[in-house]
Amino acid sequence: MWYAEACQNIPFYKMAGTGNDFIMVDNRDGIIQDGHLREFTINACRRKVSVGADGVILIERATDNTHDYKMRIFNADGSEAEMCGNGSRCVAVFAFILKVAGLVQTIQTIAGTLKAEVSENATSATVQLSPPSLVTKHPSVSVLGTPRLVYHIDTGVPHAVVFVADITSIDVKAEGRCLRNHDIFKPKGTNVNFVQLSGGNIILVRTYERGVEDETYACGTGSVASALVTSILHPSYTSPVRVVTSGGDELKIHCYIDHHHDNNKVGGEGVIKESPKLQGDVSIVYSGVFAPVISS
Repeated sequence: MWYAEACQNIPFYKMAGTGNDFIMVDNRDGIIQDGHLREFTINACRRKVSVGADGVILIERATDNTHDYKMRIFNADGSEAEMCGNGSRCVAVFAFILKVAGLVQTIQTIAGTLKAEVSENATSATVQLSPPSLVTKHPSVSVLGTPRLVYHIDTGVPHAVVFVADITSIDVKAEGRCLRNHDIFKPKGTNVNFVQLSGGNIILVRTYERGVEDETYACGTGSVASALVTSILHPSYTSPVRVVTSGGDELKIHCYIDHHHDNNKVGGEGVIKESPKLQGDVSIVYSGVFAPVISS
């Protein structure tokens, strides 16, 4: 069997958040035990032979009374991520549907506390992320033999940001994999975002996701990272920055940048004044129950 008997008969929702799709499970009563989570995730996320998804998201009981619940996110390769931007918007709607929390929520994650607000019709959500790291600049990083100017920021998970003239000409999988595993980002590696300025407060973003190990249609924390770096470097891009993902969906990033700060670092202390917010649509694709007995 492709996963343990203990992981059968599990109710789930399939949800999508502006280009990313997730398998959502209410795990407050430990329906999936920790020892089975990696195997369950790898097999459940396999496309064409299972439900298929970018990852599995669990709602669990918070460890204190200051949070409504705890969110855990597992990438398709079975690794546990610190946080997921679009996943956090999905989990907010999921928690509201389950009556775990109301329209305004406080979510516990490995990366810190998130504040979420669900629309009254539960078709969109806005999440305020934890404070991002400073932005670091790497002037000449060799990527498949070509020097690239790379910016790096942690928006809950690590992200590299590379500006390009024509986003359609980039081999996201090849260049993304190279940067994701580059020595300067070891040991954890990084997600990689290629950004094209499109004018009118719009940026185009394509993302190679760590854990998925491929280009995805969207990445919430990557969109936030891309918008923050864009707004710091290009003051004409004001909040909210509109991010168009490779899947054609649009996210709004509310970023609060102090362009008058006297710190000459790219992203020094005080440049980012307030934690950013990620806003976009959420949809329920379907619900079901995992009950397979499948030979490997």
